[in-house]
Amino acid sequence: MIKVILNYTEILRIIKKAGWNIIDSIFSKSKDEINALKNMDIKDISYLKVRKGPLTFDVPPSFFARMQFELLSPNTMIGHFEELYNMGPQKEYDYSLTNFIDEQKIWI
Repeated sequence: MIKVILNYTEILRIIKKAGWNIIDSIFSKSKDEINALKNMDIKDISYLKVRKGPLTFDVPPSFFARMQFELLSPNTMIGHFEELYNMGPQKEYDYSLTNFIDEQKIWI
């Protein structure tokens, strides 16, 4: 059995260090704000909102789940962010899939 615990404070620090601004984060919300989210559908909740230049987008809970279940490193998240940024202006960023080269480097 493998137990994975994400250090969200460290992940946020790595995101900032990579040049991304954190606009909003569920990890900085008060208990009352989190309780207000309980009636919402999980797909409508943003765990994190990031910005770099003109691009701002929400990071869904599923991305953090992937990091945990697939043992992905935080740099994999940054790589995904950078791919979205490099795509340039888009009408919507609802769904995307990033294909990583040299797969053994994406895990911790």
